[in-house]
Amino acid sequence: MKTNKIVTLSAFLGAFVPTMAQDFSDALRFNSNDVIGTARSQAMAGAFGAVGADLTSMSINPAGMGLYRATELGFTLGVNVIKDDASFFQTNASADRVKMSFNQLGVNFSIGRMREEGGGAVAHSIFIGYNRLADFNNKQNYVDRFSKNSLLDYFCMDEQATGPLTGGLAYDAYLTNDTVRTGSTGRFTYNVWEEFVGDGINPNFRIDENGDGLIVLNQHVTENGSKGDIPIGYAVNISNKLYIGGSLNVRTLSFERTTTHTEFFEGYTVYVGDPTEFSYRNYLNQDAAGVCFNLGVIYRPISALRVGFALHSPTFYHVNERFWAEVTNPSLNKPTLSSDEYEYEYKYRAPSRFIVSVAGVFGRIGMLSVDFEHTNNQRSKFSATDDADYVTVNAYDNMNTLMKDNVLEASNTLRVGGELSVLKPLYIRAGYRKTTNSIKKPFYVNEPESYACSGGIGFRRSNFFVDLTYVCDVKKSDRWVLPDSAEPYTYEDNAPAWQEQKKHSGVVTFGFRF
Repeated sequence: MKTNKIVTLSAFLGAFVPTMAQDFSDALRFNSNDVIGTARSQAMAGAFGAVGADLTSMSINPAGMGLYRATELGFTLGVNVIKDDASFFQTNASADRVKMSFNQLGVNFSIGRMREEGGGAVAHSIFIGYNRLADFNNKQNYVDRFSKNSLLDYFCMDEQATGPLTGGLAYDAYLTNDTVRTGSTGRFTYNVWEEFVGDGINPNFRIDENGDGLIVLNQHVTENGSKGDIPIGYAVNISNKLYIGGSLNVRTLSFERTTTHTEFFEGYTVYVGDPTEFSYRNYLNQDAAGVCFNLGVIYRPISALRVGFALHSPTFYHVNERFWAEVTNPSLNKPTLSSDEYEYEYKYRAPSRFIVSVAGVFGRIGMLSVDFEHTNNQRSKFSATDDADYVTVNAYDNMNTLMKDNVLEASNTLRVGGELSVLKPLYIRAGYRKTTNSIKKPFYVNEPESYACSGGIGFRRSNFFVDLTYVCDVKKSDRWVLPDSAEPYTYEDNAPAWQEQKKHSGVVTFGFRF
């Protein structure tokens, strides 16, 4: 099997048929890091690596917490309108949903009275909080009204034919195994794949006189979850010139996905009671906790300029997964068959990242900030738990080699944000974020995209502030609805669906200073 076949099959497995061997789609999920924090930081696209004095800074550059002049408490809520569009074999489908989110909660304790002049440590900050790093909420619909391929082709492959979540389940549901039907002239046997969908022997079996496929294919995917960061740290202000901070960060990830794949083939039915459809559903729940360390510095050579640098160590996760599947064949007396529930544990190391930042502060006019973040995704690594057998350990080693050498590549994120303060106590903000692709070119058909535009306003008094922000976050990518490796049974070249997600977010932060 060619390498690209392995990769596309791996992507399909990660998105549709969970297995005990993880794949790079899991790696991309663990590596995602948008830093969805306060409304102010989101309005400026998260470009806070050198700005500081914002509760989101503790998850970007902890040195920024040293710029506080007072103790601050804040929390952030959001509402997200998510629209997913997909195109699969020239058929368009869409899905919408609305989700509330809790984006941020934190407190910074400022210790020591800030002095405008003086040497040494003139102020200290101790902080703890929560910042959401990524959202996984979406719905996707994929439709092909004239399909020439079937999921049963994949279930009949040698390596899947006895799988408890794939071919074995389909076999027990008489989708790839003979069962008995009763017609007006007697009893007959049938096999859904051979008789009603076509087993590949006759290349015209699934094609009508116009050359169109005769299978109506529909797949629906629902995903929920998020990734969060809980930093606990310390920052110091040295001479109002140098700010140094560090934090211990606990990372959490919760993800669940339900996939329902249905195929209709009414054109093949002859007798009453013949099957006209089948469906396959699977469920994946994933929970993880990890830990990393963040270190950062900000240097202010002159009052109008700040330069920042932050280093995030690798994050070491312990992951628990549960998955199960079910098949429905409506022609059976017991139409739905379910697999056992499988549980699995493994470890994952998300790569380190560094952030270089520059911010210009223009007196009472406002500020402009730029962050550049680099993540070496090739340093991602799966590993087995200590009690795993040799086969599992070897499978992880092979996956890690494949990801490092052939699949993943380093990604960069550029964040630009600005704030106008000429209308104090009203502040006006805007920002833009762009992230480069994390997958090497041979392993996608359409180049993925990820970018966001944002804007907002804020109202600030000495002891209270409220910020409002709107964010439009756009992500585009391929998704394999059917695996690209079911030869020799496929009737036409397979292709991924092209999907686009637009998330429109309204965010509000309330804060208090003491």
